[in-house]
Parts: sequence; structure tokens; C-alpha cells
Amino acid sequence: IVGHSGAGKSTVVKLLLRIHEATDGQMYFGKDLDIVKLNNIEKNQIRSMISYVPQNHNFPNRKVRDLVALGKEHATDNEIMSALAKAKAEFVWEKLPDGLNTLVGEKGIKLSGGEAQRIAIASAILKDAPIVIMDEPTSALDSITECSIQESIRDHFKDKTLIVIAHRLSTVAVLDEVVLMDDGEVL
Repeated sequence: IVGHSGAGKSTVVKLLLRIHEATDGQMYFGKDLDIVKLNNIEKNQIRSMISYVPQNHNFPNRKVRDLVALGKEHATDNEIMSALAKAKAEFVWEKLPDGLNTLVGEKGIKLSGGEAQRIAIASAILKDAPIVIMDEPTSALDSITECSIQESIRDHFKDKTLIVIAHRLSTVAVLDEVVLMDDGEVL
């Protein structure tokens, strides 16, 4: 989903996650003959089917391992480290003083924007939900790291429904469909 700031891209995601409820119209969920109204699905059920990588990461002051494992309770260290490797987050064991046990500080203050994005992507990889929503997943990355992350995203999420919100066309160029929004409407 592409469009300028304020076009309604993030609002669509908030409606899908049922953070906000629609006051007009309907959203439907499913495919083929299994289509149901979104508001007929419990919030926790819909959220269990979705991995969400937000644009702004307001992490609580937790250990890196706990943040990555948010979507998969009782994940092993090997699973967490594998997800971090797939998200190109080697900085965790190369740079952070306590590796997986490093506290990130309130709102992830001890992480750069790109590091926070890679931890959020690792969490989505570990959760392994059938639907993945990424809101500007590579906006804080340099172009070389962005290409590397995009390749990892393509590889890991190839059999998933992937919804990506982006301003940069390079972020969505490899996807099957691009939806252009303006002023809350699909153009």
C-alpha cells in the first residue's frame, strides 16, 4: 500500500488489526468461499493470525530475547537467534554488550532505528503467522542493508500474505500488487 503521508495507509492496518473499529462500511477477511466480516472475528483471533511490524517501535525496556519472542511464547534461544539471523540482526551478538540479555531501554532508546526495525522483523519471522503486515519496514535502513533485508523478507515470507506500507517504491517493487491510496480512498 503506497501513498503520501495522511493518505490512510496506516488507518487501513489499524482497522484490520481492530485497533480502531470501522464506523462506516465493512471489511472482509478470508479468501474464496471462506470470507467473513472482520468484525465477526474476535480481536485476539485475528491478531493471532497476523505478525505486525510497526513503523514506530515503542519497545518496553525488555531484553532483546523477550522482544523477539513476543509472538511466540516459550521460544528457545536457538529459535530466537535463527530469527535474528534471518532479519540480518547480527548486531545483537556482535555489538550489544549482553547479546540476547541486553535491555533496550524505554522505547528502545539503546537501539538505532534500523536495529529496532530488524528486531521487529525477527519477531515477525519467529511468530510465523500466515499474514504479515509491515509498516515502513526498512525506512531507517541504508540501501545496502535494505536490499539484504528485502531479500530475507522475500525468502521467509514467500508463502504468506504480506501487506507492506511504504513511501519508497523500491520497498514494494517486488510485490504482486500495489495499491495506491489518497485521501482515504484506493485510487
